[in-house]
Amino acid sequence: MIVPFFLLFMLAGCRQVPVAEKGTINLSSYNFSDQPKTNLKGDWLLIKDRFLSFSDLNNLDNPDIIVANYCKVPGLWNYLSKDKWIGKGVGYGTYVLKIILPHNRPPLWLEYSNAATAMQIFLNDSLVGNVGTPGNSKAGSVPGYCPGNNLLPANSDTVSLIIHVSNFAHKKGGLWEPVYIGNYKEISRGRNKVALMEFFLLGCIFILAIYHFFLFLLQRHTRYNFFFSIFCLFIGLRMTVTGAHMLHCLWPDYWLWLVRLEYISLYLATPAFGLFLYSFYPRDFNRRIMHCYALTGLVLGLFTSFTPSLWFTYIMLPYQIVTIVISIYAIWVLIRVSNKKRNGSIAILIGFSILFITLINDILYQNQVIHSTNLVSIGIVAFVFFLAFIISSRLSLLYKSLQKTKSELNFFNYCKELAIEARTLEVSMQRDKIEAQNQDYKSSLRYASRIQSAILPDMNMLQDVLAGSFVLFKPKEAVSGDFYWIREAEDVLFIAVADCTGHGIPAAFMSFLGFSLLNEVITDYTANKDYNNVIRPDVVLGYLRSRIKESLKQSLDYEELQDGMDISLCIIDKSTRLLQYAGANLPLILITHTVHNLESLSKDMRITIDPIDNTHKLILFRPDHMPLGSYIKEDPYTNHTVQLSSDDLIYLFTDGFEDQPGGERDKKFSRQQFIRKLEEVYEKTLDEQRDILWQTFSDWRKNFPEQVDDILVLGILIK
Repeated sequence: MIVPFFLLFMLAGCRQVPVAEKGTINLSSYNFSDQPKTNLKGDWLLIKDRFLSFSDLNNLDNPDIIVANYCKVPGLWNYLSKDKWIGKGVGYGTYVLKIILPHNRPPLWLEYSNAATAMQIFLNDSLVGNVGTPGNSKAGSVPGYCPGNNLLPANSDTVSLIIHVSNFAHKKGGLWEPVYIGNYKEISRGRNKVALMEFFLLGCIFILAIYHFFLFLLQRHTRYNFFFSIFCLFIGLRMTVTGAHMLHCLWPDYWLWLVRLEYISLYLATPAFGLFLYSFYPRDFNRRIMHCYALTGLVLGLFTSFTPSLWFTYIMLPYQIVTIVISIYAIWVLIRVSNKKRNGSIAILIGFSILFITLINDILYQNQVIHSTNLVSIGIVAFVFFLAFIISSRLSLLYKSLQKTKSELNFFNYCKELAIEARTLEVSMQRDKIEAQNQDYKSSLRYASRIQSAILPDMNMLQDVLAGSFVLFKPKEAVSGDFYWIREAEDVLFIAVADCTGHGIPAAFMSFLGFSLLNEVITDYTANKDYNNVIRPDVVLGYLRSRIKESLKQSLDYEELQDGMDISLCIIDKSTRLLQYAGANLPLILITHTVHNLESLSKDMRITIDPIDNTHKLILFRPDHMPLGSYIKEDPYTNHTVQLSSDDLIYLFTDGFEDQPGGERDKKFSRQQFIRKLEEVYEKTLDEQRDILWQTFSDWRKNFPEQVDDILVLGILIK
C-alpha cells in the first residue's frame, strides 16, 4: 500500500514548475487549463534605494545609473547572498520580474499577499494595487497588510511586474509572501477556501474559549479550564491579524496596533497554555519554570505595548526559541506522566505533540525557513479533541451539581419576581413625580425664553438703527448664553456681541447681567456728552470687567475663574464713520474695498489683512485673550481704530459656529473655514448671507446632529 502512494508522490514532485531566473519567468509553454495557478517564485531583480517606473527599465543595463541585484521571492532582502550583506531590513527598493505569457491563454489574474511592510504593484506602467503606502523615508511610508488580486493585460505576451516595497517598521524587509498568477476562478476559489477555513477555525476556537470559560465558572477549582479559555481567546485574536489579515483589511489605518496585537497575543497565549498544563498536572510540572515563562510573556507583552514596531519585532525570535525549549520540557513531563498511567495522560501527550508540530511549523514559516502557512489553529482543534475525552469523564459530577442549582435557581427566580413587582411600583411612582417636575421645569424655561427674547433688540429696531444688517441667532437650548446688544446715542452707535460662560439657564442669567451692565455703562458714559474723549471700547470693557467681578464677588479661585463672558464691542461715529473696536476673546472681521491706514494696520500684530480679490480685503481684528471676569492676567484691553467706507461689511460672532463638530471626520468647523465662507458670500445680499451660513452649518453637522453651543453671527453693511 505504501509503495503506490510513494510513487504517486514522486511523480507529482517531478512536475516541472516554472521558476524565475535572473528577473525573468517564462510561462510561454505553461498550460493554465491543466495547472490554473502557479507561483512566481525564484530570482527577481531587486534595485535597492530606488523606486523605478516602467520607463526606467530601459536603463537596467547601465551600472552607472542603476545597481541591481537578484533576490529570492518569496524571501527577505536582509541578505542578498552569503557574501553580500546589504544591511538590516529597513529600506526601500523596487522588485522587477519580466513575465513571458503564452499567446493563447484565458484571462489571467495576479494574486499578492503582503510585503514587509508596504508595497505598490505595477503591471507595465499601470498601478493595479497597493498594500499600505511605500515611501523613501519613515515619514513617507505607511505600512499595511491586506492581500489582493488584479487582472493582467490581455493584449501583451510580455508583462513587466514592478513592485515598490519599503520597510521602516519591521526587522524583516522585502517580499516575504509568494506572488501567484493564474485563472481567476482558481485564485478566487483558493482564496475563498482559505477564508472559509480561517472563519471556521476562528469560530471553533472562540466557541472553545467560551465553552471552557463557562466550565471554569461552573467549577471554579478547575483552573485549567480558565487558562485553556485564555489560550484559545488569544490564539483566536492572533488569527484575525495573521493569515488572511482580516482585521488589517477592515482597519488599515491601525497597522501598528494590529501588529502589536499579533505579538502580544502570542506572548500571552503560550504562557496561558503553560499554566494550563501546570494546573492540569501540578505535581509533575515545576512551578517556578512555568511561572517564570508566564512572567516572561507578560513582560514582553508590556514591552511590545509601549515600543515602536522596529524594536519589538526583534524579540520574537528569541521568545520562539524559549517557547520551543519549554515545549520540549512539557513533552518530557507528559511522557513521564504517561509512564505513571495517569488518567488521560496518553491523550494529552498525543494532542500536545500534534500542537507542538504545528507550533514548530508556524515558527519556521514566520522566519522564512519554510513556505507553508500558519497551522497552530488546526493543532488547537486536534488538541481539544483529545482534551474533550478527558473532560467529558468529569461532567457527570457537574450534572448532579446543576440539578441542585436548578432547584435553588427556581426559588431565586420566585423571589426575584416579587422584588421586581415591588420595584416596578416604586419606579412608577417616581416616574410620575419626575414627570410633574419636568413639566414645571419646561414651563419655567419657556418663560425665561420669552424674557430673554424681550430684552434682545428686535428686527424692526435693527433696521431703524442699522439700515443693512442680519442676525443668525440659534440658541442650543430654549435660552441662550449668547446675546447681541445695540444702543444709539445721537451720532454714536454702540454694538456688542457676547458669549457668556456655558449655555442654557446658567448662561442666560449671565446674559441678563451683561445686558444690564452694558446699559448701565453706556448710560453713565453718554451722560458726559463727551464721546470722542471718554467713550472708548477698551475703557468700557475694563469698566465692565470690574463691575462683573463686583457683581459675582469673584476672587482668583479656579472655579470662579470659569465664570464670566467673552465680548466684542464696537463704537461707530456715524458722522465720521470711524470704527473703534475692543474684544475680550471675540474677534471682529471687516471686509472693505478701501483701507485708509493700511501701513499702521499692517504693523499691528493683532491684525491680519488678507486680499479677497483685486478690490476687497478681509481684515481680522484679534481680541485680547482675557474674559470679562476674574482672570490670572488682567491687563488693559486693546483699542483698535479704523476708518470705514460705504459698502464695508462688519461681522461680529461668537465661537459656537466654528466649534461645531461635524463633516466626514467629526472635526470642528474652525475659524479659518468660517472666514473662507464669509469670503465666498460677502457679495450676496444680507438675507442670502444669513441663509447660506445657516445652510452651511446644517450640512456640516448632518453626521453630528447635536448642536454643542449657542450660535450667533451679526452682519452689518455700512451705508
